[in-house]
Amino acid sequence: MHHILADPIYAGTAYANRYSFVPPKKPRIRGSRSHEASCRQPKPREQWIAISVPALVDADTWDRAQAQLARNAALSFRNNTRYNYLLRCLLTCRTCGLAMFGRTYRATVSQSERRYYQCHGKDCILTARPERCPSRNVKAEEVEAAVWDHVVGLLADPARLVAQFARFAAVEGGSDRERAADQLLRTRMERTSRADKRLLDAYEAGAVSLAEMSERRHRLAEERRALERQQQERERLRQQRAQAEAVRTSLEAFCARVGSRLEDASLADKQAILQLVIERIIVGDGSLEIRHVIPLSPGQPSGSGASTPQLQLRSDRALHAQRHGICRKDPAPPGLRLDWHSLRRG
Repeated sequence: MHHILADPIYAGTAYANRYSFVPPKKPRIRGSRSHEASCRQPKPREQWIAISVPALVDADTWDRAQAQLARNAALSFRNNTRYNYLLRCLLTCRTCGLAMFGRTYRATVSQSERRYYQCHGKDCILTARPERCPSRNVKAEEVEAAVWDHVVGLLADPARLVAQFARFAAVEGGSDRERAADQLLRTRMERTSRADKRLLDAYEAGAVSLAEMSERRHRLAEERRALERQQQERERLRQQRAQAEAVRTSLEAFCARVGSRLEDASLADKQAILQLVIERIIVGDGSLEIRHVIPLSPGQPSGSGASTPQLQLRSDRALHAQRHGICRKDPAPPGLRLDWHSLRRG
């Protein structure tokens, strides 16, 4: 219904080239299709192509509908200031994949005030789903305490984070062996170039036939391509090691910068810190999966004046908190990932 009321086509103007589709920045449930271009993103308005169509509603009705939509947005629960929730905009339901929001039940004669996080999938009308989500509400005090204690423990000990990247620190054989290996690779490439030149000279002198020259040049070309692939791989590993060193340095600085605010942090400070270091929290039946993202120092400006994108460390590892014990951790995926410890809930 909101899309109908907000679409200008009903007022007599349709727009082509209005949206582009991009991969989601924060996929709620990761999977084989989570990196597909499934998120609609508006293009700059100057790129829209206006097309006149017959209007279905008059201009006055359209203007009043837009005014009502603006009023609804202002009164939305996301602008709530009466009740505040530490994990606002961070929780996702594992069962149905929809976001979760805070809900407070006022105190009664027999019960005190109760605060919960509830899945949007409970409302079939708003979500346009045939069945309501069967997941249970989560007590706000329990999940907030578990998440905050985990983040405090993680940021208070930078060594715990730096240790995860120790395997990237080692440079094979040290810098001397690295230079020697690079020199040997360059020498072999120069040798193949000289061999190819001598083969051409031999053919011009009539020492080898055309068929023999073609076969030997083909072998030399394959050898040179293999050497070039080795050179590119060594360069890629060298850049990866340099990036890992920058990651460790920036990670220590980040923990030191944030750690000083943990003890006396207000609710607003806690929300800001959690929004900074947590990408998403997936809530299941008695379990939590926390996906971390650690913002690092922004890239240095390049020669063209543009800055390189800001680095971020992400964690796809499952951090489970079960009521009756600590569950196992899944095998670590390859790449620059963080290995988080499990925490106990309740």
